[in-house]
Amino acid sequence: DEVFRDGVNWGRIVGLFAFGGALCVECVEKEMSPLVGRIIEWMTVYLDNHIQPWIQSQRGWERFAEIFGQDAAAESRRSQESFKKWLLAGMTLVTGVVVGSLIAQKRL
Repeated sequence: DEVFRDGVNWGRIVGLFAFGGALCVECVEKEMSPLVGRIIEWMTVYLDNHIQPWIQSQRGWERFAEIFGQDAAAESRRSQESFKKWLLAGMTLVTGVVVGSLIAQKRL
């Protein structure tokens, strides 16, 4: 309940799934595989009892797919790559100006 204390949103739901998945992986790595089924059961009960009403009020998982599907990850990568290119160009320009001014000062 602590994760959803301030309200439910898609990011927190994804976080719950990520946490549950990481917990299952940890159980398998620590040779406690029988706990995986219990974790899945716990998450299912929690989602059904606490989160499902909110999901339905948001038009269900279809809405999640509308928001985050449709190559949202690819679009995010493209915008990050564009930002990195502009940042590199800006840093190159600043470096050129600094080096140029240092050279100009030594000649004076």
